[in-house]
Amino acid sequence: MSLATLSMTETAQAFARGEVTAEALVEHTLARVAAHDAKTNAVIRLDAEEARAAARAAAQARAKGAALGPLAGVPMPHKNTYYRAGKV
Repeated sequence: MSLATLSMTETAQAFARGEVTAEALVEHTLARVAAHDAKTNAVIRLDAEEARAAARAAAQARAKGAALGPLAGVPMPHKNTYYRAGKV
């Protein structure tokens, strides 16, 4: 399984089945941003520690058997035209 070729739905399903951890997904995403953003200049703000904390929280919730949303564990970028409270 190549994480780079999975759709968001496939990624969420792989996380839900335990085939990949949320932490691995975040690290993979951060590595791809680092490798490609100099050329694409698509990322204006990256909060790696917040992403890692969210991944840990998703993993802990999954381990406890909590009901999770359909995209739990999936790293998601936010377009800069969307306001996020407390984020610049």
